[in-house]
Amino acid sequence: MPKITYLDCLRRSALHDEFVENFVRLTGQKLGEAARLSPIERMIDEVTQFDELLSPREDAAFRTFALFVKDIVWDRLPPEQRNLDCWVPAGQYAGPVPVSPPAPG
Repeated sequence: MPKITYLDCLRRSALHDEFVENFVRLTGQKLGEAARLSPIERMIDEVTQFDELLSPREDAAFRTFALFVKDIVWDRLPPEQRNLDCWVPAGQYAGPVPVSPPAPG
């Protein structure tokens, strides 16, 4: 079975409606706000240049969501599950480092 990456975890979290709803409830930030607009709303936003304000706000919301997933899901995985099932790039925090007992003798 392939190892799960943080990006996989982020994607799965974004597809989980209840998780996203709780993110919105806790942070007040909305994800994919522009994607939910009707075509006429998008045209009005483009003409009024409101879309230029929306884009940085959505970018900030997605960055906050990524940190939220890291804190709430990724970093809280039990170490044994994380060490067996997850792939973390070299040089990144991968949980507690197992300590081998000293060699006898």
